[in-house]
Amino acid sequence: MSNGTACPPLKPSPEPLTILQIITVPLNSFLMGICFEACTVAFFKSSKRLIDVLQDRTESPFLTSLIVLFNLGAMISFIFSILIWIPLTESTCVPVDWFSVFIWHFYFIVFNIFVLYKSYIVTDKSQIYLVVAILAFFYRIAWTIVDLMWTGGSWDPIAGVCNYYYSEVTGFHYTIADIICDVVATAGSVTMFLKPENRVLEYQSLWFQLMKENVLRSVITLMVNPVVVVMNNAHLDANTMTLVYTAQNYTYVRMMNLEMYFKDQRNSVMLQSRVSNVSAHLNSTGKRSSVVNNEYNPPSRTIIHRNN
Repeated sequence: MSNGTACPPLKPSPEPLTILQIITVPLNSFLMGICFEACTVAFFKSSKRLIDVLQDRTESPFLTSLIVLFNLGAMISFIFSILIWIPLTESTCVPVDWFSVFIWHFYFIVFNIFVLYKSYIVTDKSQIYLVVAILAFFYRIAWTIVDLMWTGGSWDPIAGVCNYYYSEVTGFHYTIADIICDVVATAGSVTMFLKPENRVLEYQSLWFQLMKENVLRSVITLMVNPVVVVMNNAHLDANTMTLVYTAQNYTYVRMMNLEMYFKDQRNSVMLQSRVSNVSAHLNSTGKRSSVVNNEYNPPSRTIIHRNN
């Protein structure tokens, strides 16, 4: 050229997009909207339940608090997932991308605490289980810290764009850590199932109900996470991987918020148990049970039987 500048090299024609690559963006947006709706509704429901628990003081608010924190973290994460698709400035590039990674890890860690703690209760607070669960949890925390250092945004001053860097190494390891947490939680519940003294538990008993819940939740998440690991190692494009992670998020949101349904089921089991106990006691004393006439109104007061 006459001005002495070099001609840019010719770019090869881009390969045609596959059907999967074409539908990933709209499908991911649709699924993300469903996730956001689900965790928002669950946040308000769980918040109301937490307020009731704190007022009644009939049970520990710990598990309910975890549900509230999980849904709050999920809501914020989905909002930031949308923000990172908006062109960021030099001043917002690094902090917005870093916080989006942080809040994403936050609610996954809350989920791990929840399932591990519930299985700890089901194992009758076994010290062996507690040690294994703590090791699994710290493995997850360790790779979370590494991912926060290796994954995030970086400003390109030449192109004037915010580039997002994703680490396949940390993605592999923290997903493996989630799988380990699921395996530990599942093993704890299944071990209790196999104990001889628990084989005689009634199907509708409270203890059996707890074990059932933990196994179901842990097994489903255990099925999803290996798929994420395989996809992570398949070197897929960014849009497809985003869809994979959104599907994983949706599974976690649904599994976590099953707890509110399970809680209602447990309350029903406890109510039936109390009604049965009261009926048995009154029948043994030769008195007619008021339960027959639906006059029994537990559990807010204690019924004292006085023999004059």
